[in-house]
Amino acid sequence: MEEIEILNRLSDFKDAMSQIPSSVSVVGAFANDLQSEIVAATISSLVSVSVNPESEEVLFALKNKSFLGNHLLDSPLFSISVLNNRQHEVAYFFGSRTSALQPQEGLVEKIWNRSGNFPYINEASVVLLCKIREKIERSHSTIYFASVIEFFCDDIQKPLVYFDRKFNSIYEPPG
Repeated sequence: MEEIEILNRLSDFKDAMSQIPSSVSVVGAFANDLQSEIVAATISSLVSVSVNPESEEVLFALKNKSFLGNHLLDSPLFSISVLNNRQHEVAYFFGSRTSALQPQEGLVEKIWNRSGNFPYINEASVVLLCKIREKIERSHSTIYFASVIEFFCDDIQKPLVYFDRKFNSIYEPPG
């Protein structure tokens, strides 16, 4: 294939994939033993693999050599916070993050909470506290399989959804 054909196909594929709604989540972990810094990234690739009570598992993907991915190897405990439909600014912020979140930035206290060794986003629709089980490296991304250790669900908070290359809310008809 010629380069222009490849670029057109890639653009068409991205357009097609943008028509599949997905939840928007932030994966977060402590960056150091002192648990004073947090590394995090926005994802839209969260998938439930197993809902068996003995082995609840999820998977997600990160770009290869991502800042967060490097830390998940050292600290396999992390959280996945499924953002609520009012947290699009949080999604944008962690979508482009390339360094640990420092306590002096003020966001740690403002949007993060903790449960033991797990940082998570306040007011998230769902919070999964996880441990890495396996990773599979592909050419451009790494797929992480994780066991769910604990989870919290807020039935009132509706999730933020990524659809048609923008953030959306789930529409609920009246009645």
